[in-house]
Amino acid sequence: MGGSHMRTRRLRDAAGVAVVLCTLTTIWGCSPPPRTPPVARAPEPVFRRGPEAPAPVAEPADVAAAPVGGVVVAGPPAPPPPPPPRPRPAPPRHEPDIRVRIAELDPGAAARVGARGQRLRVGIARMASDGTPPTEGAHALSGPVELALGPAGWTARDAAGMRAAWPADVAQLHVTAASGPSQVEWDGITWPGDMRLVRMPSGGMDVVMDVPMETYLPGVVAKELYGSWDLDTYKAQAIAARSYAVVEDDRWSERRHYDVVAGEQSQAWIGATQNPTALQAVRETRGMVLVHDGLVVPAYYSSACGGRPATARGAITDNPHHAIAPISTGDGSARSGCCERTKVATWTASVPAAKVAERLRAWGRSNWRPDVAAIESISAVKPASRNAAGRTVTFTLTTPKGDVTVGAEELRTAINAARDRATSIRSSDCTITLSRGTMEFAGRGFGHGAGMCQHGAQEMARRGTGWTEILARYYPQSRVETAWR
Repeated sequence: MGGSHMRTRRLRDAAGVAVVLCTLTTIWGCSPPPRTPPVARAPEPVFRRGPEAPAPVAEPADVAAAPVGGVVVAGPPAPPPPPPPRPRPAPPRHEPDIRVRIAELDPGAAARVGARGQRLRVGIARMASDGTPPTEGAHALSGPVELALGPAGWTARDAAGMRAAWPADVAQLHVTAASGPSQVEWDGITWPGDMRLVRMPSGGMDVVMDVPMETYLPGVVAKELYGSWDLDTYKAQAIAARSYAVVEDDRWSERRHYDVVAGEQSQAWIGATQNPTALQAVRETRGMVLVHDGLVVPAYYSSACGGRPATARGAITDNPHHAIAPISTGDGSARSGCCERTKVATWTASVPAAKVAERLRAWGRSNWRPDVAAIESISAVKPASRNAAGRTVTFTLTTPKGDVTVGAEELRTAINAARDRATSIRSSDCTITLSRGTMEFAGRGFGHGAGMCQHGAQEMARRGTGWTEILARYYPQSRVETAWR
């Protein structure tokens, strides 16, 4: 993308930042993988407070005890208070970089980076935006380079047998292309931008790409949509994805060493792409973001709303600054002429009730919900509340210890945390019946249902509707503004 080497880049250290939070999507939320029939999605952009990764289930040795009705229930120590909710940002004047975590490596695992023969520069400092090599702890190495982190510090060994080392107190290493395009290969994929390996308290490391926004977006749009879909759908998706990323970039600035993840817990990203429609859509909407009351809209989206959209606040975020009309579409009536014709308009699933109870207990331990962690069995499930569109917002579970209320998206997150497609559910908009120890789900749509419905957007484009009208429908009372050129 034009001008990527002339832009002012922000340098943000990862030292001391080790936050693993929740996110905008449970296992499969925003959209299906391209070119395969949708079957319960990852973007989603686990639903706790916005697009981040699901919280891990605590192991017994790590849990504390919480009394519930006289019963001691294992649970993790109370989490630290979350950072205060961030107001929505104003449209940035210049194209920002976005920090994308593409992998988490376990302690002892090595990162093998760079294509064969690619000249890389590895060091403590990042290469300057004008291409001037860093001077602090920098080494020129030939790919592929194996980088490892151990008790004694960082080590590197390249294809030519050259070695380099850095002390254990180095928080992160920067890996940049010494010449040619700014990109680094990892895990068989070419990732545009510059790479950072960030030391984590566990002894493992995060792999993060720092990439200009307009270079990042084609790989998002190409992954989020089917290759055969219309250009107007792609353009609407590009603007929504850009808006979402701008909000996340501002939200996590100085709070965390990455803004989004490459999986569907934020927005799906496949790295570099040659998809011509994705490249054209991003190019022709360059710098365009959705704005409401002068501030950028966190433009959540999902695969299919099933005709009954969700309101973002409560479903996927608790940020009061996100209680705005463009993403409160679940406050209105059900949609017609949306995604009814798609294969994901309705669905059914069967999950053993014992598995549901087991997964809810795990979710309750991880999320400091002792009432949920105490669930032994479930004898009935019924909707506790619905939004104006008719979509279930909360469920009441009947258990031997009494009724327990959980959010519909929390229930979906808990069930899908096992990442087993055979026992997962596609959305929280469902009715649930118990029959002979099995929970039978009859649902609508695919994903959290807030913001744009991707299948609905494609149906509109197929009928000849332009991208501006698509965005106006799914983000009402917003407007498109060109923030940078």
